[in-house]
Amino acid sequence: MKTPVADLLSGDVVRRLAAYTGSGPVTTCYLDVDGRRYVRPHDYELQLERMLRPVREREHRAGRHGVIKDLKRIEDHVKSGFDRSHTRGLALFASSADGLWEPLHLPVAVRNRLVVNQHAQVRQLEAVLERAERYAVLLADRQRARLFVFQLGQLVDWSERFDRLPRHEDDGGDMVKDQVRDHVDSATARHLRRTADAAFELFQESGFDRLLVGAPGDIAGALERTLHPYLRQRMAARLSVPVGAREDEVREAAVTAEEEVLRTRAAADVERLRSAAGMGDGAVVGAAAVLVAGAAVGPEAVIGDQAHVRERSALGRGSVLGRGSSVENDAVIGAQVRVQTGCYITAFCEIEDEVFLGPGVQTLNDATAGRRPAGEPLRAPRLRRGCRVGGGAVLLPGVEVGEDAFVGAGAVVTRDVPPGTLVVGVPAREVRRWS
Repeated sequence: MKTPVADLLSGDVVRRLAAYTGSGPVTTCYLDVDGRRYVRPHDYELQLERMLRPVREREHRAGRHGVIKDLKRIEDHVKSGFDRSHTRGLALFASSADGLWEPLHLPVAVRNRLVVNQHAQVRQLEAVLERAERYAVLLADRQRARLFVFQLGQLVDWSERFDRLPRHEDDGGDMVKDQVRDHVDSATARHLRRTADAAFELFQESGFDRLLVGAPGDIAGALERTLHPYLRQRMAARLSVPVGAREDEVREAAVTAEEEVLRTRAAADVERLRSAAGMGDGAVVGAAAVLVAGAAVGPEAVIGDQAHVRERSALGRGSVLGRGSSVENDAVIGAQVRVQTGCYITAFCEIEDEVFLGPGVQTLNDATAGRRPAGEPLRAPRLRRGCRVGGGAVLLPGVEVGEDAFVGAGAVVTRDVPPGTLVVGVPAREVRRWS
């Protein structure tokens, strides 16, 4: 039995919304209503009000009363209440000018957003569909089998079969008992084969990406061995759900298993990234940072949000790369280095241990600004152990900042800085020496 497609989020719905063109603007509202974050309706209603208030005021000043009407319809829909047992996100589309009203209740959370535009904003819906996988649940015991297919937490297909085991009323004699037992075992084996065949038929008809199996321990192994190899390859988890469980219990178990599969997959993706990037133990990477395969990140190093680390570069033990900083290819940064926000470390730059770079420091490696003769190497700056460079300083190609030297903020360094020297200004000049 199949659930009607119209009851589910589908590619057709998204394409229809994406292609929609009307005479007036379309109001798009995404609202996270996940009960794990918003226990009470008041909690997500407050988030909605925070989005509505500035848009309502803006549209009122512009005199666009149709949009104000759409905002009111969205607010009324949210506050009128809905079944939250299977809804974690709302996607609402409204345009009173052309009678558009499309409320979609999603089994996954979304990012809160409110947009008024000439077109419906469907990117989040596309992302939901891209992530959606079909999960089949196979529940069986010795006589009964049930098959369910879920997508986005909704039941899209199911079937059921029952094979009654043979009974024998005569308890007399061990030989008779053995014969009955053999007959029952044979019937159970036939039932499991039929169950496996039914599961493969459902796979051919409906298609699914993952298979979850629930069966008593004494037959679980036999059932799994009986499955078609295609299905064994798709097995994601075992469920502790009896064959007679209610549909909502099966759904809840499937959703929980799906979340665990996604967590496991995400952890594996992170581990692959760490391995490809050569990340050491205890290293931390911030949100939206990019590590290109082939970069090496030492133990306990920290890479800030939105930083970028290119291939063949290296960040040493315990070093910190600040938010939005960029490390180009083949640059080497030593241990316990502090690179503050917004720095640019050019290709082939060498930074030794315990160096400090203030916010916005820029290093350059091409004195010709892109007009080098063929074969002429780039000449990047070299920063010796323990030197310090103030915020906004610029180090020109090939310069060396000596050990324990100090470059003042905003300086432009055009020549080597001797060890233990303070330089300031444009161009940088020596003002003090302590070694």
